Amino acid sequence: MKKTAVMVLLFMSLAAPAIRAEFKLEGIEGFPLSYLSDDARNKLEENGFVVTPGYDDEMFEIYEQCRERNQPVFVTTDSVLHTSHIFFDYLLRILEIERLYGAAEALTDRMIAASIAQWEEAGNSEIRDLARLNIGFFSVAKKIFSPTYEAGFNLGQIIDEEIGRIDKHEGIMFRSLLEYVKDPDPFRTPYAFEDYSQYVPRGHYTRNEEFKKYFKAMMWYGRMDFKLKPGESEQEIDDGRMMTLQAILMADAMIRDEEALRLWTKVYEPTAFFVGESDDLAVEDYIKLIKEAFPSGGSVDKYANTLDLARFMDAAEKLEGPSIISNLAYADKGDIAASNKGFRFMGQRFIPDSYMFQELVYGKTGLIYLGNEKPFTMEIIPNVGPVRAFPRGLDVMAVLGSKRALEILEEGGDTDYEHYYEQLDKLRAQFSGLSESEWKQNLYFRWMHALLPLLEEKDDKYPDFMRGNAWLDKELQTSQGSWAELRHDTILYAKQSYTAGVTSAGPSYPQLTRGYVEPYPEVYERLGDMMFALGDMMNDLELEVQGVQEMIDDFRKLLSDLKGISEKELKGEEISDGEYAVIWKTGARLSSLKDFPPDIMSRITSGEVDEKMDVIADVHTDGNTKQVLEAGVGRPFNIYVTIEDSFGKRTCRGAVFSYYEFKWPMDDRMTDEMWQNMRSKREPQPGWVSSFTAD
Repeated sequence: MKKTAVMVLLFMSLAAPAIRAEFKLEGIEGFPLSYLSDDARNKLEENGFVVTPGYDDEMFEIYEQCRERNQPVFVTTDSVLHTSHIFFDYLLRILEIERLYGAAEALTDRMIAASIAQWEEAGNSEIRDLARLNIGFFSVAKKIFSPTYEAGFNLGQIIDEEIGRIDKHEGIMFRSLLEYVKDPDPFRTPYAFEDYSQYVPRGHYTRNEEFKKYFKAMMWYGRMDFKLKPGESEQEIDDGRMMTLQAILMADAMIRDEEALRLWTKVYEPTAFFVGESDDLAVEDYIKLIKEAFPSGGSVDKYANTLDLARFMDAAEKLEGPSIISNLAYADKGDIAASNKGFRFMGQRFIPDSYMFQELVYGKTGLIYLGNEKPFTMEIIPNVGPVRAFPRGLDVMAVLGSKRALEILEEGGDTDYEHYYEQLDKLRAQFSGLSESEWKQNLYFRWMHALLPLLEEKDDKYPDFMRGNAWLDKELQTSQGSWAELRHDTILYAKQSYTAGVTSAGPSYPQLTRGYVEPYPEVYERLGDMMFALGDMMNDLELEVQGVQEMIDDFRKLLSDLKGISEKELKGEEISDGEYAVIWKTGARLSSLKDFPPDIMSRITSGEVDEKMDVIADVHTDGNTKQVLEAGVGRPFNIYVTIEDSFGKRTCRGAVFSYYEFKWPMDDRMTDEMWQNMRSKREPQPGWVSSFTAD
C-alpha cells in the first residue's frame, strides 16, 4: 500500500430494512469508479467499501472540498473525535501558558526559599545536607525556567550536570543530586538512575520556548522520585531513608508555607482534571503522615528522630503503591511495585492504557514467548530469552472488549506468551466492571469511554457494510488514531509504561447535497458530555478566552444534532431537509472550531506544524533494547460512502484517521516536526489495515 492518505468507498441502503448480501457497482454516480484498480473494485464488492490513497493535510480540507464540488457529505466519528482532540489540546495549551507556567515558576521560587530556610534552621548535619540537596532539586527546575540562575551552596556543578543530561537526553544515567548513594551502578542501584531521554520536548511542547521550558521542568518534577525502600540490602535501606527524608522536607515546606501549597494545588488539580491523579505517593499523603508521625512545631531536626521516622515510613509503606512502573526496574530483584513505592513532587498520572501495557509486557508476570516466529512484540533479553517486551495499540482495544483486536493479535503471534491470556482476562474484568462515574473521573477516561461503541460487533440494526471484519478493522484504525492523538496531547503528564529489565475536477457553485452520518449515537453523546465538562472546568478556573465558550457550545450542539440524525438512520426514519442541511454544513462548522482567537493562536501554535494533523507520541519504553513504541496519525483518509434511498444512488465523502505504530530508538524520541518531515519515507501501516485498503 502506498504510504499516503486513503479513500474509502462504502455501500448501504438508507430506506430498505432488508440486509443486503452483495454490494454491486452498477448504477453508481458521482464518483469515477473506473479510476479504481481491479484490487480496489474487488474489495469494494467483497466488503462494501475499499480504501485507496489520498493527499490532504487536514480532515477539514476534505469537507471543504465536498462543498466546493457538491459532493454529499459523510460525517464520520473520526472527524468529531479529531475535533475533540483539537479542543482538548488547545485548551490545555491555553491553561498551561496562561496559568500553569507562571504558577510552576512561582512554586519553584518558594520551594527554593523554603529549602534554604530549612538548611539555615537545621542543627542536625544530615538534615542540613538533605535540605541542601533539595535546594539543588528545585534549582534544576529554576535554571530551566531561568538559564542564568545560580544556586550557590556549592551546587553549581551538580546542577549543571543535571541540566546537561536533560538537554542531551541521551538515556539512562546517574542522578547527581543523590550524593549519598555509594558506588552507583544501574544494576545494583537502579533507583539512583533516570531515563533522561524522556526530557525531549515533544507533543505540543515544541511550539515555543515557554512550552519547552515548562515541559522540561514539569518532567523533572513528575519523574524524579524519592523511594521508601528500594531494596533489602543495607545500602538500599539507608538510601531509602535518605530519599524519604528529602521528601519529608519538601512536604514540611508546604506545611509551613500555605502559598506554596496553594501554588502546587493550582498546577496539580487542573492537570488532574485533564489526565488523572498521580500514581505515586504525593504531597498530600506526606503532609498527612507528617502530622500523624511527628510532633507539631519544632525545628526540622525532629525528622531525624529514629522512632518517629520509622513510624512515618511504616505508615507510608502501607499506602497503595504505583500501578505503573515508569523508570528503570529489574524483574529479578524482588517485588517491583514495593521497591518503586515512593514520593514524587508532582507525579505523572495514572492512565488506563499505560497500566494495560504494564500488565502485558515482561515484568511482574513473566510473559515468556512460547512460539516459533518473531512477532512484533517479542524481543530477546539476555539471561532470560524471548519475552513480550513491547505492547501494541491493539492490546488496549482488546482489553476494552474488541474481539477483532484479539484475533489480529493472535494472527500475528502477539499472544503466544506464557500468562498472556490470564493477564488479558484480568484486565478485561477490571475495565468491563467500571461504573459510569468511574468512566467520567477525568477527561482522559471520558475520551476512552467514547471509543467503546466503535469496538462492538454490529447487529442487524446497522447497515450491512458495518457487519464484517473489514469494517471492524476500519474502526480499530479510528479508535487507535484517536487514542494516538490522546497520548500526544497528554505526553507530559501521562505516566509511561516500561518493560522490566534483567540484571544482565472543475469548480462549481456549492449546493445543498444529501449526506449521511456514521451512526454511532453513543459516541456523539459521550463526546458532548466531555465538552460540557471541559466548559465547566474553564468556568471553575475563571479561564476566560474570548469566543472559546461559544465554540464549545456550538460543538456540543453539533454533536447533539449528529446524535439525533444517527438515531433516525438506525431506525430507518426519514431525514428532514433541515437535518440534511446540518450534515452539509458539518465540515464548515468543524473547520471553524479550529480557529481560536488570533492572539491566543500566536502564543500556543507555531508555523505549519499545527496546520497538519500528523502527530506522534512515544507510548512505551523498553530499556533492554533501548527502543520506544511510537504511535501516530498521518494524513487523513478520504472515505466515500454510496447510499441508495428515495433520492436515488449517490456517493458521500468524508474523512477518517490513518494510524501508524513502530519501534524507534529511545534516545531519539520523535517530535511532531520529525514525524511530519518523514511523510515520504514512513514505514507502512500495520498489516491488518490491508483488509480494507487497496492501491
